[in-house]
Amino acid sequence: MATNSFIEFRLAEAQVLADYTSIDFDLRTARDFATAILEEIQKPAPNWSLSDPFMVATIIRYARAFSMGVRLKLHEEAASVLTDQQRANHNHFMHVRDKYIAHSVNAFEESEPVARYWVETVQQEGITAIECNHRRIVGLSEQDLKDIIDLASTWLQYVQQKLREEKDHLLPIVRKIPLEDLFRSAPRPPPAPHMSQPEKRRRRL
Repeated sequence: MATNSFIEFRLAEAQVLADYTSIDFDLRTARDFATAILEEIQKPAPNWSLSDPFMVATIIRYARAFSMGVRLKLHEEAASVLTDQQRANHNHFMHVRDKYIAHSVNAFEESEPVARYWVETVQQEGITAIECNHRRIVGLSEQDLKDIIDLASTWLQYVQQKLREEKDHLLPIVRKIPLEDLFRSAPRPPPAPHMSQPEKRRRRL
C-alpha cells in the first residue's frame, strides 16, 4: 500500500495560499457556529444562555475574513459575487462587529443610572440608593443566522476557487525545486505560540 506524506516549505509565492486557507477556516467555522445556534433556538426548549456567546463567536469569526491583519483581505472585486441584498447583509454584520461586539459604540447596549426609592415611604425617606440598569442585545435573530450562513457559503465558493487556482499555480513551481533542496530547506516545526505575547505579529512566508 502506498504511503502519502508531506513536507512543509516556505516560498513567498505560497503566501496567498496560506492566507486563503486561513480565511476559508474562518468562514467555515462562522457558518458552523451560526448553524449550531440556529438548530439550538429551533428546539422546543432552547438553551438561551448560548445566544450571546454564539453571536460573538459567529460575528467575530465572519468579520476576520475582511479585517486588517497580517494576511490578505478578500479583494474588493470579490464583492461582485454578492447580490445587493447580500452586500447589505454583509455591511450590517460588519457594523455589528465594529460598533457593538468589538467596540462599545452603538445603541445595541445602554447603561442608564437610576435612583431607587421605596414607593410607600418615598416622601419620608426620599431616594435610598443609586444603581445602573444595563440593557444589551444578546443574540442574533433566526433570519440573521440564516443570512450569515448564506453569506459565508457564498464567500466560500469564491475562496475555494482561489485555493484551487493557487494550488495549481504552486505545483509546477515546487516541482522545479530539486528534491534534495526541498527536503534540506524544510522548516523545523515552529514552537507553540507563547500566550504571554499576544501583541507579537507572526511572520510572513
